[in-house]
Amino acid sequence: MTRASVVVVSWNGKACLGDCLAATSAQVSPDDEIIVVDNDSADGSAALVRRGHPQVTLIENERNLGFAGGCNVGLRAARGEALILVNQDVVVGTGWLEAMLQALESPGVGIAGCKLRYPDGTIQHAGGAISYPLAHSTHYGYRELDRGQWDAQREVDYVIGASLGVKRAVLDEIGLLDEGFFPAFYEEVDLCRRAREAGYGVVYTPDGVAVHHETTTLDRDGIDYHRWMGRGRLRFVLKHYAPEQFHDDFVPAERRWLSTQEAFAVRAALRMAYLDTLLGLRDVPRTGVMGPEGSEPAVAEALIDLRAEIPVSAGGPPQETLFAHDLLAEVPWFVEERPFVSRVPLLGRLIVSFRELWNRVSAKWYVRLLTEQQNEVNRRLLLEIARTQEELAMVQEILASLDRETTDDRRVQAEAIADLQQRIECLQAKVGHGEPGEA
Repeated sequence: MTRASVVVVSWNGKACLGDCLAATSAQVSPDDEIIVVDNDSADGSAALVRRGHPQVTLIENERNLGFAGGCNVGLRAARGEALILVNQDVVVGTGWLEAMLQALESPGVGIAGCKLRYPDGTIQHAGGAISYPLAHSTHYGYRELDRGQWDAQREVDYVIGASLGVKRAVLDEIGLLDEGFFPAFYEEVDLCRRAREAGYGVVYTPDGVAVHHETTTLDRDGIDYHRWMGRGRLRFVLKHYAPEQFHDDFVPAERRWLSTQEAFAVRAALRMAYLDTLLGLRDVPRTGVMGPEGSEPAVAEALIDLRAEIPVSAGGPPQETLFAHDLLAEVPWFVEERPFVSRVPLLGRLIVSFRELWNRVSAKWYVRLLTEQQNEVNRRLLLEIARTQEELAMVQEILASLDRETTDDRRVQAEAIADLQQRIECLQAKVGHGEPGEA
């Protein structure tokens, strides 16, 4: 029987995958296995595994299934009693695997995670906590120098998927990772929450240490990062909060929190995250907020209201607020004073200087004020057009989603009718009443 299965999901991580596999391979015994699930990388990650690590089981997905989907492919193929997830950009330290296995052997423990450091030696993760009611995730020890202050094993809200061990028996009871957290973020928070709700402990162990480079797949200052993080957080809340917790606690707190967000990337990303969640409401499991029948309209209304709290403009320069609207970016909305020119030889320069001086004297307090007012009107008009365009895009996406659902329903109905017709024909043939094919 296989003792432990280490599952590594790779996606365009060739630059770091080799170091990850070398460090992990040095710790596995003949009773263990390493599985790499490649999420349709385009950088040769799969070829690197085949060529340089023949002892590793390689599974190549035909498309990118996201972190949870890729992990689940590996977990289904794994044979170990202990199942351990490792990110492609993690290099585990000496004794890491034994420490993870020992933590999982503790009575009542279902999930375990280790101490993660950044390459500079500071702590990234010593277990995590989830705040209430906003469900923001935080790492204990984040960016602290490691002086041993986090060297005690203890229970935590969650451990991150960069190095997460779980007992097979636990997964058999609570299920695999939720692939609705696509492409990443909060899937391990959700898994740990489900384990704790089932009565299992989630522990952080300091005895296992790994270095997490963390920046190999996503710009953490970019819009995509904040969009995916926001989308995952909202799905987690909808799955695990009671309806009154969502409507009475989360929504008002979220509204207050939104008023403090000034970074344009964060605000733009949150608008997208609310829209993503609205369009995917029917795919959220019917637990928590979504459990009671008829809860969807009230949740949708709350999400629409929260999204409206974030205007298109984020207080930055107008050209930044309209970055996503190519047509508007080309509109010459900004009125500027035209410089005077003269083609008169020799005296031209003197004429230009005189005209500019006269303009400053005669028009400074009148024409310039009108120009500034016109620029502000133009700016607001363009922002309103941008806002309208974005709302129209949202409506179009909703209509497209409804059309897909309607098409799916019609297909299911047609298949059911065809199946029923076939059954009727079979019965008619058996009893000998009428010719096959008669209704």
